[in-house]
Parts: sequence; C-alpha cells; structure tokens
Amino acid sequence: MRHVTIFAIVILLSLIGCEKKGQIPAPEAKTIEETPVQQLPTATEVFNLRSQCAKMGEEVLSSNIVGTALTQSQISYYDPKKNCCFVELDVDSANLTLPEDKSIHSRHLFDGQTKELIATTNNKNGEKSGIVFKHSVYGFDSVNEYINQIMDDADYSSRRAD
Repeated sequence: MRHVTIFAIVILLSLIGCEKKGQIPAPEAKTIEETPVQQLPTATEVFNLRSQCAKMGEEVLSSNIVGTALTQSQISYYDPKKNCCFVELDVDSANLTLPEDKSIHSRHLFDGQTKELIATTNNKNGEKSGIVFKHSVYGFDSVNEYINQIMDDADYSSRRAD
C-alpha cells in the first residue's frame, strides 16, 4: 500500500510540474478533416429564409414609432453564408426640402432575428456620428461603409447587371 501511495504522489508531482501556474494549455490544432463544414442552404431554403427575413424587417419597422415630422423605411437582407437576417431601418425628415443643416437622417442596422442594434449613423442638423457596437468602429463614414458591406447582396447585384 505504501508503494502505491508513493507512486501516486510521484505521478501527481510530475503532472503539476508540467504546467506553469496560471497558464492555460493551448488547444490542440484540428486538421481540415476534423473541422465541421456548414452546408449552405438550398435555393428553396434561401427563398423561405429571405421571406422570413422580410417579415422580420416589417416587424422592426412597425415597432419603431416616429412622429409626423419623420418618415421611415426598411430593407431586409438574408445572408446565406452567415445564416443571418439583417434589417436596415432608415429614418428621415418628412420634409425633403429642408437643407442638410436642418434635417435628420439616421440609418440603423439590426439583427432581424434578435432585433439587436448592430450599428447606427445619425446626421442631425449637420452633426454626423456613427458607431458599430461590439466592433469599436466609429464615425459617420466608416459606419455607413460597414452597413453598406453587410447589406450588399452580391448575388442580387450580379443578377441585376445581366
């Protein structure tokens, strides 16, 4: 019994000595064969998912209440590669004859399924701002470019060019 106890202590000490205190061992690298591959949805599934995304976009629009001085519109986009529904909500001054320094234009990007606000830009009376939450992207132009990239439907754009 004494030999078993000494053997267990030696093994335990050798295992403890292999790792430095406070360090987390690096995960083992996976080979390509072990990495799961997500299969893209079929054309029928994409059609159905885009239809559901359009309904989610309408829900975002209807839940955003604006006064009579503003108008709003929404565009939804289902990205099959990311398997995500994006909704762009635009809010503008209803009076389109107002000069830029007296008008309002805001652009908001939502996750259509969770209704989480991803990014927003504002141009209120000529003062411009923008932020992409969780990515530390700031500034009106940078955030507009981010929203443009997300909402760009390359499949649709290529079909329109034909």
